[in-house]
Amino acid sequence: MNAPARLDLDSSALTTLALLHQALARTVAESGSLNVTQYRVLLKAFEQPDRARIGDLAGALSLRSNVVTQAADHLQALRLIERVGQAEDGRRIALVVTPGGQERIRTVDAALSAHIGEVSRPLSPDQAAQFREAIESAGAGIECATTTHVSAVTSAYVTGIAEAYRGVNAVLDQAARTSFSECRVLLNVHEAGDRARITDVALALALPTSTVTRAADRLESMGWARRVSDPLDHRAVYVEPTDEGVRALGMLQEALVSYGRWRLYRQLNERQQAAAQAANRLLAESLSNTRSQQVPG
Repeated sequence: MNAPARLDLDSSALTTLALLHQALARTVAESGSLNVTQYRVLLKAFEQPDRARIGDLAGALSLRSNVVTQAADHLQALRLIERVGQAEDGRRIALVVTPGGQERIRTVDAALSAHIGEVSRPLSPDQAAQFREAIESAGAGIECATTTHVSAVTSAYVTGIAEAYRGVNAVLDQAARTSFSECRVLLNVHEAGDRARITDVALALALPTSTVTRAADRLESMGWARRVSDPLDHRAVYVEPTDEGVRALGMLQEALVSYGRWRLYRQLNERQQAAAQAANRLLAESLSNTRSQQVPG
């Protein structure tokens, strides 16, 4: 499959990704008392056709072996998995999901299914199905693993969101030592006509005002943004990008688009690519409205 000739990246795409990941983490924690990485290891161990070893899971999930080991230690302490020696070589240890682990998966799976249904309400049934299919296809392309036992919310779906979020953060850190929040704030201000108030940015991005303030402080220290007073109302303070900030934003967008094309969109067919891009704005607005009612100032 080919990546799209043109991949648009605006603040709605980043907002959708950020809020989907936040909601995923919150749902897994509240319903399963696990973090996303721990649940990914548990679910993928369950989905594997054969008993999965640490190295198999690390490769399938694009995680380091020590990260999978730490997650497995926690899951074993909760009696959700067992470590067992393989018959042909007792030194080779595999992870087996216990009945309690299977029950935990069913509980989290039901909560995630309900969450996805709620999140998808702004979309038509066809749009919702296509968007979910796009996420699963991206995740399946990353995992490249055979699946036998399938939950309603597959490991591929969880991986699609988790790896996209992790990848974007890594790209921003490597490109300019900047955070996801800082990039979103700078992009939003630029889209707002190169001037916006902290409170307006916080509302648009569904972030706490304190988070946007810290991001603006950091952008200002980097020389990418400055604060200016409204000449008609000195109490109103705006954030605007500097020339250097506009150039940096262009560089970050280029890096993110390159990552998106290589890591995510190349796994999708043209219909899925179009569905993913079309859904972003509708979902970003809906998720932002929901999230803005939950975050404190």
